[in-house]
Amino acid sequence: MPLNDRQIKHSKPKDKPYKLTDGNGLYLHITPAGGKLWKLDYAIDGKRKTLSIGKYPHLSLVYAHLLLSTQSYIKILVFLLIYGRKPLKSTNIL
Repeated sequence: MPLNDRQIKHSKPKDKPYKLTDGNGLYLHITPAGGKLWKLDYAIDGKRKTLSIGKYPHLSLVYAHLLLSTQSYIKILVFLLIYGRKPLKSTNIL
């Protein structure tokens, strides 16, 4: 079930990091310190990878959905791969 802004705003840090999933590989990673980071899971050659796409609230839920719906994230991944940079967990594109 897709996330809504109220769920995100009311999410509290826990002892361990956890995810609020939105669908299509997009989720909000919440750290014990209270940080909220949008991440996208994808696979290349059958290997799962994770791309960090921005911090909440700097990157809003609406903008994160827009990124996915316009398939801009695919263009970003292709750009990174063409220019020899493999997207890693620590890659922040915004």
